[in-house]
Amino acid sequence: MTATVQPSQSLNELTFSRYETYINPGMAVLVKFMGLDTVEVQSDGCYVTDNQGQRYLDCLGGPGVFTMGHRHPRVTEAVKAQIDRIPLSSHLLLNPLTGELAERLAQIAPGDLQCTFFCNSGAEAVEGALKVARMHTGRPHFVAAEGAFHGKTFGALSASGREVYRKPFEPLLDGFTHVAFGDPDALAQAVDEHHDAPWVARGTPQLRKKRTAVRRLQSSRLMSVPVRHATPCPSHTVSKLSRIVVLRWHGATAGHSRLPGECHLG
Repeated sequence: MTATVQPSQSLNELTFSRYETYINPGMAVLVKFMGLDTVEVQSDGCYVTDNQGQRYLDCLGGPGVFTMGHRHPRVTEAVKAQIDRIPLSSHLLLNPLTGELAERLAQIAPGDLQCTFFCNSGAEAVEGALKVARMHTGRPHFVAAEGAFHGKTFGALSASGREVYRKPFEPLLDGFTHVAFGDPDALAQAVDEHHDAPWVARGTPQLRKKRTAVRRLQSSRLMSVPVRHATPCPSHTVSKLSRIVVLRWHGATAGHSRLPGECHLG
């Protein structure tokens, strides 16, 4: 469907009205409040252009899916060529390109990671990680960080620690305990209380307390799911600590939700 060409102001008002009526009234009001009551019509490289010719430096990138820039020539060429062949897999017959991608990911993935779960969003990746952790460990309880955001699907939202998102949908799923981010003592206590708990993390304990945290939690099997934009990217020392903790916990299961350009732990 092609949008009807209209004067800039008319198109802005029409688009705002459509968002307010048919999509998300809160988003429409917020965007206008921020002074961005204009509409995007084109993108190229690291810039997005509105219908008045104003260019914006895109530091969000999609979010996080345009790591090669908007409309990169090689990507555009490959997409057009694929559309001419088969735009979407039938999900009945096997697809050679899907198989090739999975093989290449296995070749560059660390350790013995071999199989790839392809999905559409970070929330779906978290849902998959929760299921893998429960299936692998047989443990029903999860410990998550306060302030973390894992997505808006039911399981991911249950793991999230932000009341503004959780409250309208309560009661959520049972089996999730939330502790203060960066508090290794609270983490240790929660895991001690729930020996059956994987660990859903927004980050890791402070480096200065790493010995205490590692020693107290060595007997627990935890799951680490570093997630997207809800928290600042951890420092190099914190990232290093996360790897040390995951590796030293006996039987640890590490499941990473990761999209291109997202904040993530190595």
